Amino acid sequence: MKFTLKDYQDEAVKDVFINLKKAQKRWREDGDKHAFSLTATTGAGKTVMAAAVFEALFFGDDDYDFEPDPGAVVIWFSDDPSLNEQSRFRLMEAADKLTISDLLNVGNTFSREKFEAGKIYFLNTQKLSKKSLLVRGHDTDDNALETVEGQKIMPDMRSHTIWDTIQNTIEDPDLTLYLVLDEAHRGIRDRVDVEKMKAINLPHFKLKLRDVSRELYLEHGWQMPRGLVNSIERNPLNFTQAEWQQAKRIKQDPRMIKQTFQDCWAISDSKAAFASALEERGYYLAKGDRRGFVAVDWRGEVYAISRWVGVKAKDVKAKLGNPDELSSVEKTRQELAGKFTDKFQQFVDETISSHDKAEQLLKKKCQTLASRNRQERAQLEQMQKNRRQQETLARSSQLPTGLKALWFRVTGKYRAIKNENEANAAQCKTRDQSERQKLIDQQLRQRRQLQHEIRLLRHQHGIRVKKLNRDIGSYLKLSPGHQIDAFNRETIENTDRRRRKRRSRDFT
Repeated sequence: MKFTLKDYQDEAVKDVFINLKKAQKRWREDGDKHAFSLTATTGAGKTVMAAAVFEALFFGDDDYDFEPDPGAVVIWFSDDPSLNEQSRFRLMEAADKLTISDLLNVGNTFSREKFEAGKIYFLNTQKLSKKSLLVRGHDTDDNALETVEGQKIMPDMRSHTIWDTIQNTIEDPDLTLYLVLDEAHRGIRDRVDVEKMKAINLPHFKLKLRDVSRELYLEHGWQMPRGLVNSIERNPLNFTQAEWQQAKRIKQDPRMIKQTFQDCWAISDSKAAFASALEERGYYLAKGDRRGFVAVDWRGEVYAISRWVGVKAKDVKAKLGNPDELSSVEKTRQELAGKFTDKFQQFVDETISSHDKAEQLLKKKCQTLASRNRQERAQLEQMQKNRRQQETLARSSQLPTGLKALWFRVTGKYRAIKNENEANAAQCKTRDQSERQKLIDQQLRQRRQLQHEIRLLRHQHGIRVKKLNRDIGSYLKLSPGHQIDAFNRETIENTDRRRRKRRSRDFT
């Protein structure tokens, strides 16, 4: 593991291993299935605990006295593909022995007779729908193709459906299938009508989970976030996953984008004022295909006003009125593309290229640091393993054998030596844990320093992009096709003149 588990995480992992041992015994001796749950509040590190369990399941763990299962196969199942990607990334972050080749996403092209031992397969409910390529079989009445052995071929030329793969894995005596239901509190089973194979709506489950979170904070005496105490006090710059993904596509900070839209909304009292405020920052108001009001930037990216401002659609309509007078998204894109010269595009490309180069250097630095840290942990682990073996042999040699052992047992010396050895073993274990923690703390300091550089780079890039957006907005406003009356032109010139005079006084 790359991280040291906290006390409550360590206790939870021990409970999981106890349940796993029971499950293995019941399955191998009686063929009975076994189920248990790991429940913790949001942010408690359930994925980190799962990483510790998976490493022990595949490779064993002396600290938890858990033997590896050479035939272990894990299916990580959830009802959201993005949640699977998030869990997969966190497992790679936390686990030291699991590689990217051990964490496999089951895509539509997946077709195997059995799952491979020592792997974690990520699967979600959407891939098990009737029309999914993973579950499509053949109709017995169809004239399906057959192989030389007489095996049926699926319509998409597959040899096995996902159900066949799961069934073959379960029936293989050399393999053991472990199923992990992620976010099981959402009630995957309760939300499915088994007879009709339809999803059952589960209303207000997020509100109920919010109440549970509040109770947990109060029960443990934790400091509750202000937004959880009162939803009115939540951070207005918080963003959803969709907003984060959109900002990631254009390599910007979603907080800065949201701040820009909210500032424009706050200083505007009409549609014209709001459109003007947006134009000054490089965004242009347009009529959306589905939503009434949207904004288009110089890249052609579309932003829903209600989502990025953080207000309801009816409030947007009440303030801005009818969107039918605005240009469509496609027309706005064409107008912006017509005003964008090659020279200005070159400036934009240089800004983005400069950030990309700096980001690539930091990524290489991250990879180098991660590789060096992984090597240091492996060396420490190997050194401790060798030392532990030598110390175990040394302690064993202190115990007498034969008649001498019998005499030592009678006199009580055997028990004294054994107690001394146990105390020494406990001290050695504490020493090893201290060495590992010292190395981890050292590596965490290095990572924090590197993370500070990454955040600084992103912050500087965000400021540059914000300034670039303003420059582009000013440029497009002055370019042909934009009407600027004499009053506005004179106002701009006077503002520039006053700014130059103020700068000259500052320097003198």
